Amino acid sequence: MSPFHDSESPAQDLEELLTKIGFQSVYVTMERQEFLIPMEDLPEFVVVQTPFDIPPEFEEKFGQACVDTARTLKLNRFVDGQECCYLQLQLLFGHQRKPIASAQKPVF
Repeated sequence: MSPFHDSESPAQDLEELLTKIGFQSVYVTMERQEFLIPMEDLPEFVVVQTPFDIPPEFEEKFGQACVDTARTLKLNRFVDGQECCYLQLQLLFGHQRKPIASAQKPVF
């Protein structure tokens, strides 16, 4: 889950945060992306993308619960006979740079 999940203006919030810690924002945008993930790959995809640690002994059960939830929410689609999970996500993209402090001569 993004730290900006509940934000009304995540791109602006990200830009302000990066500026506060010394970055210069060149470009920040939020884009809607759509993904079709084969249902057989969904458990691993979700485990890898989850922002918290899942004990290895629970990964399989957690992944299967995600598949079941995707089906319950009717996120499944069939493409060329293969069941997939259709996801619509809002993603933040940006390009920032952090200026390098001007070089100073060492003092001996």
